[in-house]
Amino acid sequence: MRAHRFAVSCGARAMNISFAGSSPSQLEHRALLWAITHGCVAVAAAGNRGFRGGDAPQYPAAYANDGLCIQVGASDAWDRRAVFSSYGPGLDLLAPGV
Repeated sequence: MRAHRFAVSCGARAMNISFAGSSPSQLEHRALLWAITHGCVAVAAAGNRGFRGGDAPQYPAAYANDGLCIQVGASDAWDRRAVFSSYGPGLDLLAPGV
């Protein structure tokens, strides 16, 4: 939450969140809600569990399903989802990641 507040207080309009976990967090949810209501959108990595349950929610990226962030997965050289990339609920787009 402190990182979100710091980014917004410095004038950030967007922030990158590259960590992922398998459990939801009220604190993360509140921090994303606070950031977006203060003009800063979060872009969150979908995760790297494509080989082992890639469709399982990874947080905080799964909060994209609630409109609180943009969830981004990885694409390969052929512009397809990379085999390691997660694709849980709320996946918004793929970007080069291989």
